[in-house]
Amino acid sequence: MQTPLRILVVGQDSTSIANIEEKLTSHDLPWDIRQSTSPSQILAEINHHPCDAIVVSCSISESDRNCMVKGIRSQSNLELLPIVVVVGADDDEYARQAIDLDILTILRSPLHSEELAIAVQNGIGQSKRLARLQGRIAELEQSEGERVKELDKLQRNVICRLAKTGEYRDEKTGHHVIRVGLSSRLLAQALDMSEEFVDSIHLASPLHDIGKIGISEKILLKPGPLNREERQTMEEHCKIGFNILSDRNALGEPTEQWNHLEKSDAIQNHPILAMAAEIAQYHHERWDGLGYPHGLQGDDIPIAARIVGVADVFDALTHVRPYKEARPIREAIKIMDRQTGKHFDPAVMRAFHQCQIEMIEITNLNSSPNTRMAA
Repeated sequence: MQTPLRILVVGQDSTSIANIEEKLTSHDLPWDIRQSTSPSQILAEINHHPCDAIVVSCSISESDRNCMVKGIRSQSNLELLPIVVVVGADDDEYARQAIDLDILTILRSPLHSEELAIAVQNGIGQSKRLARLQGRIAELEQSEGERVKELDKLQRNVICRLAKTGEYRDEKTGHHVIRVGLSSRLLAQALDMSEEFVDSIHLASPLHDIGKIGISEKILLKPGPLNREERQTMEEHCKIGFNILSDRNALGEPTEQWNHLEKSDAIQNHPILAMAAEIAQYHHERWDGLGYPHGLQGDDIPIAARIVGVADVFDALTHVRPYKEARPIREAIKIMDRQTGKHFDPAVMRAFHQCQIEMIEITNLNSSPNTRMAA
């Protein structure tokens, strides 16, 4: 029998709470839903009736909402508790505060039942995974001898799992990050980069789109072209990804929220995370300077981002996406050749052709029949 998912729905009026409960229960899952109309008493409620996730209604004022969330996060035993906040359709400002307040997901009204259910389930799953990792870290900190080596392995493991986070929102691109990592490593080797660089880009490149966790699923999974406003929103994923990986808030400022955790230099200055932040920010720049978010040109674009830019586009062209079908391999290569010296670094494209057979093999790796590229 499946264990019930204990959900606490918080609001200041019964109507908004009932709406959220109705959206959740429309999915045939073992929900165990409790209600609270007293945000100021939320800690007592959670301590008395533990829950797996909290859904906060838009009926709560912003000040009460912020106070409630900060109170929850001040408790060490609740720092991983998933919090899903429902905001008004035009509440862009609060969406930008999500990272500062450590809110897992912001959903806009009108609320869609499937989007809500997925957000809650993903939040609970991510919380459990992080809790297991924290438990493992705690065990390692008590051991001697192989502690440094094991921590390095664990950091790499965390980086790999973090890379998969954004892909949970789109099952059709679930193996995209793995293929980009392998392709980026192959291109780096063809460019005669150092062994350390090759190892780092293999682990860092799958995090290139981690900023998409901050983009609405309505935009991310839209089955068609984005309009101008949606495109501008989508382009924000580069900034969001950089801020996440470089430990900065939504304004790009260093965060102070986790200072009490005694971050070691090995974590704060981890070279793989530093490269990942660089890739996340610059992988949509173009060789001709017409890319985003900064319009960098030529060698001003970091080499890691130039490499990932080629690997990312090739994989995207040759696989199904919500807005397009897969391109045949020969057509995809012709498209990229036409963009050499415009979109792509000519040196990276020469490396691409040097290892073209291996790149093609990687594109079929972990591809399901629905996503495998056309021959």
